[in-house]
Amino acid sequence: MSTERDTGTAAVATAAPAPTPTTEIDSSLDPYTAILELAERELQLARDGRIEDLRSLAPKWDALTAGLPQRPPASARTPLERAAALHERTSATLQCMREALLCDLRTTARASRAAHGYANQAPRRVHRVDQSA
Repeated sequence: MSTERDTGTAAVATAAPAPTPTTEIDSSLDPYTAILELAERELQLARDGRIEDLRSLAPKWDALTAGLPQRPPASARTPLERAAALHERTSATLQCMREALLCDLRTTARASRAAHGYANQAPRRVHRVDQSA
């Protein structure tokens, strides 16, 4: 497991995402290899904070897994185990991102309350003309 973590929200893509190379998952491959490639793509998108692109992969998962047998063949063991490990890493990455966003929201809410508190206590300016001049 990698010890690298990006706990900042800078990883979340807020602007238009950079164009990605069109590395389409080749479904003509062994379906289990295609699942592994899709899991790798998901992890990369999660690391890049490209949540909408990650969400758009759901139909591809459905299409890849729709025709699979109930019990996979023995040859599918390695790619499926690797895909499961990648899913765990993707989940952990998304969980870290979620925690960072929640922390930022709490900080923003606290700062907002403080700002409103100070705004209500601002001294009133009274414009007086100095008569001694």
